[in-house]
Amino acid sequence: MRNSPNCRAYIHTLFVCVLLIGSLLVLPFPASAQLFPFAFWAKKACPPNYVRVPALAGYTTQDFCVGKYEAKNVGSVGVSQSAGNPWNTINRPNSITACQANGVGYDLMTNAQWQTLARNIELVPSNWSSGVVGTGHINRGNSNSNGSTNGCTGSDGLYGNNGSAGCGSTVNFALKRTHTLSNGEVIWDLAGNNSEWIKDGNSSQGINTFQSLVTNSTAKALFGPAGDYTSLNSGEYGGLGKFSSSSAGGATFRGAMWSAGTEAGIFFVQTAFSNADAYSDMGFRCAYTLYKE
Repeated sequence: MRNSPNCRAYIHTLFVCVLLIGSLLVLPFPASAQLFPFAFWAKKACPPNYVRVPALAGYTTQDFCVGKYEAKNVGSVGVSQSAGNPWNTINRPNSITACQANGVGYDLMTNAQWQTLARNIELVPSNWSSGVVGTGHINRGNSNSNGSTNGCTGSDGLYGNNGSAGCGSTVNFALKRTHTLSNGEVIWDLAGNNSEWIKDGNSSQGINTFQSLVTNSTAKALFGPAGDYTSLNSGEYGGLGKFSSSSAGGATFRGAMWSAGTEAGIFFVQTAFSNADAYSDMGFRCAYTLYKE
């Protein structure tokens, strides 16, 4: 019986059924892969109020999730939600703790994740004032006001330029607070509102100028855009932000604060501060790691 044709046919059929069942399962945890090695995983969803960011070669090896909004203080946990003002006056170590308090897979954004996200936004035409990549400028968000403000619940990319009218429409594209990713996801306040800590340390790049004027390839790879925007050398300077790295204090933040004006932008970087610094215009945003697909 053990080696009979009927027995071999039964074993083959059973094996095919296991493959078929496994292909229909969505298994979100690595441990599941050990239990069902034949599963063909479907794309996993990000947590609520997080957006999926496509991987970018040279920076990230798989898609990941980032907070749709800057983190808010909800019971000492850094929560991505529209309601409430961003959590500020917090140093980098405490920002890491606040993100990790969300649970397994959560952490403070890394510079590689920020670059992946910002370079994706850079190449989406609707994020440019002209509708053409490299012409005009990318919007810099809440960057010409007297304070940070909460996110808005609308889905139409509302504009805002100050705390009291943060969800009111304006005609100034530069102050638009949302950006759209290549997959259609929308993220709030990446360029302005609060500067945001990242998990990485830093070293001085000896540069203090607008991102559009930076030509050093190593510096651009670390903190800058993919394209050459040296022709955008006045006014909004492409809306890319300031490259401020003439000194190194040990910690880095990305994205500008509400008062930065034309220095604000999705590629804004500042390396002069230390881990212990905590100011009213500094906040953070959490990331979530999807298990490998």
